[in-house]
Amino acid sequence: MDLDLQAQIQKRLAELPADVRAAIQSADLAQKVQAIGKRNNLHIDQMSKLEDEVYLVMLGFADPAEFADVLADELKLAPAASVALATEISNEIFMPIRASMQAWTEEQTSKADAAFVSEVLATNKGTASKLPPIENPTPVLPPTPIPTPTPTDTTSADLAIVESILSPKTSSTTPAAPKPDPTRPQNYKADPYREPAE
Repeated sequence: MDLDLQAQIQKRLAELPADVRAAIQSADLAQKVQAIGKRNNLHIDQMSKLEDEVYLVMLGFADPAEFADVLADELKLAPAASVALATEISNEIFMPIRASMQAWTEEQTSKADAAFVSEVLATNKGTASKLPPIENPTPVLPPTPIPTPTPTDTTSADLAIVESILSPKTSSTTPAAPKPDPTRPQNYKADPYREPAE
């Protein structure tokens, strides 16, 4: 194993909650993965890859939401088979440590967000003094509120305007074409396919 990878794994193990660390270091884990692999008719090389993917998820190096897709790619499984395998592993291996992993992931995300904000603020700390001063700044005035009419302020002219806006518009210049009466039958014409009577 690469020394850098081994150092990353050791560092991550030290950061994980105690129950997750115990589950990863348990001798039962490899046996559980092998048993699940046998039940799903996996070959030896597929079981080895499956075990690696399980460890990556438990160590927090892989996203559990993408576990089924990764299994389909890595183990060359059909999508339905990979979903069934991922569900079985989730129920037997991930479920007991799920709450601890979620709490740890949320804590790591908040730490990463705080570190990012601190880094951005530290980077931009001297930026404000490097900007050129603004000459003759235009004062920003607060917006003037538009007075809303009260019922006592409305006049008959205002009501007429509102009614003209709300009423349906009819055009007086072009009359509307009359619609045919659906109850009145159309005039029958001679049937061109009918043979004339002799």
